[in-house]
Amino acid sequence: MYDVRLSIPGSFDEVHPYMGYLFLLTDEFDLMVVDWRGWAEEIASHYQQPAGVFDALADAHHREKALNLSLTLEVDSIPDQFIVSTESLGIGSCAHWDIYNSVLYIANLTGLHVYPLLINGTFEGVKERTKYVESPTFDVSPKWGIVTTAAGDQGFFAQAAYLWEGDFRPDFVNRHFDGIEAHSSTWLSDKALAFTETGAQIFTNEFGPAKLSRQIGRAEGIAISSFGTRQGSIEPTVDQDVTFAGGFASNQSIYVFAGNRATRYKVASDNEHDMLGEPRHFELPCREITGGATFRPGVVFDTDAGTFHSDALNFNPTLVSPGENVSLRVFRRSYDHVYQIWSVKDDHIELVVL
Repeated sequence: MYDVRLSIPGSFDEVHPYMGYLFLLTDEFDLMVVDWRGWAEEIASHYQQPAGVFDALADAHHREKALNLSLTLEVDSIPDQFIVSTESLGIGSCAHWDIYNSVLYIANLTGLHVYPLLINGTFEGVKERTKYVESPTFDVSPKWGIVTTAAGDQGFFAQAAYLWEGDFRPDFVNRHFDGIEAHSSTWLSDKALAFTETGAQIFTNEFGPAKLSRQIGRAEGIAISSFGTRQGSIEPTVDQDVTFAGGFASNQSIYVFAGNRATRYKVASDNEHDMLGEPRHFELPCREITGGATFRPGVVFDTDAGTFHSDALNFNPTLVSPGENVSLRVFRRSYDHVYQIWSVKDDHIELVVL
């Protein structure tokens, strides 16, 4: 069992551990790249269980599953010897970012920007930026070779992920769905969700179109569309009287939230249908939920009071990182079930390993 906590001083907007490196977006919107494995090894060397500390922070593949480790780690700053590079990205803002297949995607008010990362054993730099979307974008969600982004009143975009030399993808996607006002997007297994003020719309691929056996409640409308090139109609069935601040999903559940209240819908699928269970409502001890993420066996909420974690089945939220976040990242580090919650604050980053 792990309960390891680390506070990293500094003013950052985003964080993403990837391929042994820690990618940080500074408050000046530069990309700082840190040798995360090297630094984690140096941090771990100061503690009685260095292998367990290192695995919790940067590896987690070779640890003893029965290891019990509860520890709060302290660092003064990021040592200069572990800062690999600081790259200017040429942007003035960031609404959301993600790294997928060695490519950094950044959504902001000028569009969706794409930065291929040159990582061949070691970090070698960033290729020239390209732009996927010209409209203001509010988030980015890559998965299954597709990158989705919500663009507010400009709609919802789904495009093929960046193709490296030698990549082969026969089902190239480049779709723009207007007629909806999407403020965030995520994935429900192999289906993409675009969240609007009145609920969520599901987008499926043409090889396995999903059909919903029922709508999500009275207010959360669900529509089916296709990522393929042959179909693309949107059939919203929403109640315009109720608004939602956002939502997120896992492979088996959809969450929507407004104020301090969240609602979960379990999703069960067969070969032809997605069947949505009865809604379960939860309230958190905060004023406003601003985001969230799931990982087995828990769910994480980003709120104005800080980061809450709870078991997904028996809802009992625990405040694991007090204080409002600039951004929140949740990672499952390996099949050994080590989970990392990265809460980015105004003047530091808090990492909680469960």
